[in-house]
Amino acid sequence: MKLFTNGKIVNIKNSQVQYNESMLVFEGKILWIGNDKSYEKYDIKETIDLEGNLVLPGFNDSHMHFVGIGLALSGCDLSGVKSIGEIKDRCKKYIEEKNPKWLVGRGWNQDNFQDKTLPSLEDMNEVSRDIPIFLKRVCGHIAVVNRAVIDLLIESNIDLEGELFGRDENGDLDGIVKEQALDQVQYFVPEPSVEDYENYILSAQEKCLELGLTSVQTDDFCVTTFDNIDRILKAYENLVERNKLKIKVNHQSLMRNQLELEKFLAMGFSYGLEKGNFKIGPIKILADGSLGARTAYMKEVYNDDKTTRGVLAIKEEELKNLIFKSNEKGFPVAVHGIGSGTIDLTLSLIKAVGDKSLRNSIVHSQITDLEIFDKYKESGAMAHIQPIFLDYDLHIVRDRVGDKMAESSYNFKRYIDMDIMMAFGSDAPVETMDVFKGLHCAVNRTDLNNWPEGGYVPSQKISVEEGIEAYTSSGAYACYEENYKGKLLPGYYADFIVIENNIFEENTEKLKDNRVMKTYCDGELYYEREKHK
Repeated sequence: MKLFTNGKIVNIKNSQVQYNESMLVFEGKILWIGNDKSYEKYDIKETIDLEGNLVLPGFNDSHMHFVGIGLALSGCDLSGVKSIGEIKDRCKKYIEEKNPKWLVGRGWNQDNFQDKTLPSLEDMNEVSRDIPIFLKRVCGHIAVVNRAVIDLLIESNIDLEGELFGRDENGDLDGIVKEQALDQVQYFVPEPSVEDYENYILSAQEKCLELGLTSVQTDDFCVTTFDNIDRILKAYENLVERNKLKIKVNHQSLMRNQLELEKFLAMGFSYGLEKGNFKIGPIKILADGSLGARTAYMKEVYNDDKTTRGVLAIKEEELKNLIFKSNEKGFPVAVHGIGSGTIDLTLSLIKAVGDKSLRNSIVHSQITDLEIFDKYKESGAMAHIQPIFLDYDLHIVRDRVGDKMAESSYNFKRYIDMDIMMAFGSDAPVETMDVFKGLHCAVNRTDLNNWPEGGYVPSQKISVEEGIEAYTSSGAYACYEENYKGKLLPGYYADFIVIENNIFEENTEKLKDNRVMKTYCDGELYYEREKHK
């Protein structure tokens, strides 16, 4: 029996903060919580002084790529590069230090380059013509490759025609690969071993605990092909058996087509199948691309490129059948939808063939018009939102979709006002999984440099309390766990964090600078900042 006392232990009810001074933890769950000393009747073995600090439920990231975070930490990191030249320099240095059989990296963003030019086949050939190079944009929806990769595709008789393989003004391949074509390249990348995946998971877990995440909802199958998902599942199983998985993982299992879904079901998987801290969650469906890459599928053509509406990454009939079959087998779906066309279509299909009693969802749900919000209500679907996307997207959204659509997009407050369930996450490693940075974007409606003054579409600002709920109890709801996770109440998991400032009382512009002091899972301390300085 552990007593945690002398703290400001937070619960939020009807968007109002309630504080308790003490709580008792027994066998990983909260036994009692309150402001009096009625805990004295219990047999307390250990007392922990919270030193007057704020205590929050552990954060729950409603959509990320847990294995992808670990993979990114081990690959060539291209985050923050300011030019194609810098990409080349980092790649050459990586080759010198690692001598890889393949050079795999992620994180570049052409919008951060002075001339906004995409890296090209020739740029990658300058790095190496012998080592295959596969560098994903930060969004993960387009990549650039070198000649060695193109030759592998040609030797394997892969059709390089169509919009998924970019071409220059002369009609020659330019090295850009988009959406489903990324899977064709991924097939050739040497597959990590089970032990590699274990290490990726553990390194991602360490980073998550540092940032106060005690639960994650993750799509990990996206980093490999379906034939190799057993290695990822085995890695989780091994870590559970060795009691190494401390974070609670709800897996959003990516199925690219009906055949994969049928094989997955034949393997004996069912919704909610649980082993230790690893649980099978919804079926993830990839339906379009990203706003930055102009592959998100829109109702209308892009405002800054009249030649395209983006890419619907799955045929409508396939999407319909995946939704129906998943729901029929008891699986909710979590459909990646960024563009207005994808979101609108998906909600229509969920309403038409889905099971409304299930917690179907749209992941990202960025570009929306008012009609889409009505469809959310009609379909009963919820949204997995990444407010940190505003840090970058608010600089491009008006150019991409025009002023009218921009005004009705990223409307976090509207979800709340219309009683549409909304859970926050990060999409890491696409963006940082630092919750306080995401909270800053949701509450202040600015980038991390506090631009624009007054906030982007300020009517859509939410309160700190609403933001914390979206990062805790709403994430639990998405997994049918709202009765034992996401709040600090008797009977709930003792997953909580101690932070240095009272975020409900400080200036909201300081939100992004907050840090986690301690992270507890099941009442056990797994991260302490003082020991990690």
